[in-house]
Amino acid sequence: MDTQDNILTIREYPWGEWAFGLLMFAIAAFSAESARGDWSISLIAGVAGLLFILFGTFLVIQADRSGATLMIRRSSLLRRYERVIPVADISGIQLEASQGSSSTYRIVVVTKENEVIPFRPVYSSGKLIKEARVKKLRAFLDVGGADLSAGGIFSQATQMAQQAFQQKQEALTGPEAEEHISEGVHWKTQTIAFGGRAVTRWFSPDQQCAGGFVFLAQKVSGQAAAAGGLLGGMNKFIYHELMGLYGFTGEDTPGLDSAVLLAAFDPQLDPYFSVYTSDPQAARQTLAWSVAPLADWASRYPLKTVQTSGQLFGQLVVMICPRGTYVASMGNMIPEAMQELINLGVALVKGK
Repeated sequence: MDTQDNILTIREYPWGEWAFGLLMFAIAAFSAESARGDWSISLIAGVAGLLFILFGTFLVIQADRSGATLMIRRSSLLRRYERVIPVADISGIQLEASQGSSSTYRIVVVTKENEVIPFRPVYSSGKLIKEARVKKLRAFLDVGGADLSAGGIFSQATQMAQQAFQQKQEALTGPEAEEHISEGVHWKTQTIAFGGRAVTRWFSPDQQCAGGFVFLAQKVSGQAAAAGGLLGGMNKFIYHELMGLYGFTGEDTPGLDSAVLLAAFDPQLDPYFSVYTSDPQAARQTLAWSVAPLADWASRYPLKTVQTSGQLFGQLVVMICPRGTYVASMGNMIPEAMQELINLGVALVKGK
């Protein structure tokens, strides 16, 4: 694979076909020496070797960013194929799985006219290499395409679920894209999907934790948390998974590797919330004004071991990170619940 400023070239040599052809020639030669008048095996092996050599196909893919074209060229000793496709006509570049096998694939270009143009007409193994090439070409030409990897399929399903959850939430409480101001605090709502469930998040950029993060998770009243030892390590794993469940990524959690669980933060808050942070000092300063509204929330909406359908909220989490402040809970929210989430978020940010 060669990359210049405006041209990306992928070359694929038919090493397998050529090697097999040479092997057939060797078998033919060996059979000829020991044939004793029967030349059939030698002849068959020789013809097979010749065919593999003659029809072994050299593939060249050239993406020209300045010329806005993608060229596919296949050539062998006996035949040649070339197709130049304008990038403007490309709907996507993607991996296509063979219908008869779950382990063979080929790369195809799908045009906006729904024409499927394969790099090679045959399917073969080497999924990881093909996926890497697809990603490289997409990024170089700035085109999309379906993703058949397990992660890609999961991502597409998540996006579809997220759109459905977002539409449902917007039908209840209005468009998410709108930015609002309450008591001087700028905020908006977000709906994301995780594991087939909706997560509703309130977000404000007005309060941030530069260079680190502070994560609060509601817990069942009185539940203890181990800060060290084997159980402490397990707790870290649990909090990493929990943050992912609510849609937080590495950009939200700088310093994650050195994050710690604050075993004792405030006597009013400790029975109801655990605090996991990359900067304990910043956490204590940032949360100093948050104790009262969070304790009030926990008294009105305690987290229970067994959740029932009649509960307005499940677990509440708060994330303060370089992007801003999030307040989140599982599920789509009716207007009454959304207003409660908004009131809490505003109180947490306004108190700074």
